[in-house]
Amino acid sequence: MLLRCIGALLTATSAVNAFHNSSPFLLLSSNPIENAPHSLEIATEQTITDLIASASSPCDATSYIILSQPGLTTADLRDSAHHKGLKALSATGFSVEVTNVIGELDIKGLTKTIAKNCDAGDASEEKSRRGETVSYVSTEKKVVLASFEALPVGKQERAAGLKSFDSGLSSWLHRLDKNYVFILASTPVEAAEAHAHMYEMDEPYPTAMHQDLKRGLELERRAKGNSSSGDHMQDGLPLFEKYKFLSPGIFMSLSVSLLLVIILWVGVSAIAGLEVSYAAFSKEMGPAAQNKGKQQ
Repeated sequence: MLLRCIGALLTATSAVNAFHNSSPFLLLSSNPIENAPHSLEIATEQTITDLIASASSPCDATSYIILSQPGLTTADLRDSAHHKGLKALSATGFSVEVTNVIGELDIKGLTKTIAKNCDAGDASEEKSRRGETVSYVSTEKKVVLASFEALPVGKQERAAGLKSFDSGLSSWLHRLDKNYVFILASTPVEAAEAHAHMYEMDEPYPTAMHQDLKRGLELERRAKGNSSSGDHMQDGLPLFEKYKFLSPGIFMSLSVSLLLVIILWVGVSAIAGLEVSYAAFSKEMGPAAQNKGKQQ
């Protein structure tokens, strides 16, 4: 019984974490999509990618509008002022609504794929206070990706961000043609916070680099002041600043050479200090000398 309770608790915990790290997805199309569900409670990122590929593969629509709002939740979308307008569009055409998408969609990669498959032309980027817009426009097709700024976490800032999103959503809904595919995607709140709080250096060029640049300018000023011609920066520098006499390789070589010389000096001194008398070489040794001593 205890094992069953623990298993149920772990399952519930996994489900809560999955829903916490999820985002909504909405696809509206003027043309029906084969084998596509109208509504899903949970879907993976790969399922949504296959769904978008299925919706865009015939290339029968003239405009593909893709909106990306990082940090958007299902509750935000339902509370949006244009929720009724989205419902009206879904009633007139085909719609796929996913409440929780597990994982982070590659919106930019999917947009490039749609533009390439439908021959929508080259990309043109445009930045505004709301975000960034990438457009692929040709004579027959139009693929647009509108990426909004990530929604902040604070209550007041988030309300202002949702208001800006509603305004942008209304603008794009009014631009839809009769033959369209409209996609509204988001990224999980945690992923949006991670992108929004990316580390930035306090200064793009460190102070040490500034000091090196200052030294270079100082040497150039001194060279120009001391040089008569001024054709080369090093002409007027002093000898030890113009040439580098002690490089790291030379320093290491001298250090190793000094160590070897010291070892050689110690060895030669030890050998030279040996003292042996001449009698040690003239005295007879061995069995013959012992026998001679016994006879005497």
